[in-house]
Amino acid sequence: MAKYFIYKNGKQEGPYEAKAVIDMKLSPDTFVWCEGMTDWKPISQVPELQQPQQPEPPRFTPQVPPQTPPQAGPQGGPQYQQPQYQQQYQQGPQQYQQGPQQYQQGPQQQYQQGPQQQYQQGPQQQYQQAYQQPNNYQPAPSEKSKVTAAILAILIGGFGIHYFYLGKTTGGIVFLLLCCTGIPSLLALIQGIMMLTMTEEQFQQKYVYTESSFPLF
Repeated sequence: MAKYFIYKNGKQEGPYEAKAVIDMKLSPDTFVWCEGMTDWKPISQVPELQQPQQPEPPRFTPQVPPQTPPQAGPQGGPQYQQPQYQQQYQQGPQQYQQGPQQYQQGPQQQYQQGPQQQYQQGPQQQYQQAYQQPNNYQPAPSEKSKVTAAILAILIGGFGIHYFYLGKTTGGIVFLLLCCTGIPSLLALIQGIMMLTMTEEQFQQKYVYTESSFPLF
């Protein structure tokens, strides 16, 4: 068997047997030479170095099973098959026979369990919800103006006028009695500034809806 030399990457390699050259899977443009050849030739021109082509399998065609003809009936016609809905109605009475057992058990469980759960859980939830409602209660906004009360406190608050305006008579009398000391004027000035910085809701809770008859700060 002839042995081939190959010229690859600018170098001559070999000799190799034809099978070894085929296993290398070289490019078809790779040049080879063996004894008896006049010159170097590419692998594509050497029949012995061509890779054998794998045979393609035949096309698969599935076999269709033969269809059995319908069986003849009593008079030679096709055999009658019972419809599915008749089969369902024939099986149905068995289900209805078992049904009353469910109706016998169902009411007992409902009447035994239902009232206990309703009477045990219902009143507790109602009383809990009733006591939670006052926490979300918001009083209606008052007709007392925050800006008016603040101006009265800053200008003539030393006489307790802003307390009388807000309906806090006790605070107004205390400021009126101590107006000669100058302390009520200073306190009223601070109150007026605080009123202007408050929100309307904070003002209503602090000076209008409070239970204190003499709210300061």
